[in-house]
Amino acid sequence: MKLSDYIAANYGGNQKAFAEAQGVQPPQVTQWIKKKFIVVDGVLYSPRRKLKKGNLTPSLSRPPINTGDLDDDRPARKPHHRNARTTGGSA
Repeated sequence: MKLSDYIAANYGGNQKAFAEAQGVQPPQVTQWIKKKFIVVDGVLYSPRRKLKKGNLTPSLSRPPINTGDLDDDRPARKPHHRNARTTGGSA
């Protein structure tokens, strides 16, 4: 969402209050708005470049990635450490 929309929704449109909450001076917020910064999931992003759309037809695009095995309920494996040794016990 546009930063100005975010400020309207979360700070009642008060740019000064938003600036204070972020620890910046109000002119910085004005610059962010002028430069068309956006907020995504509570993170402020600046636009870098406008992306061109590809000309691939759906039949030529890559197939979707299978993420089925990422959603299973198996417990995570402990990392293997080559140098890990068990100490203790009798000598």
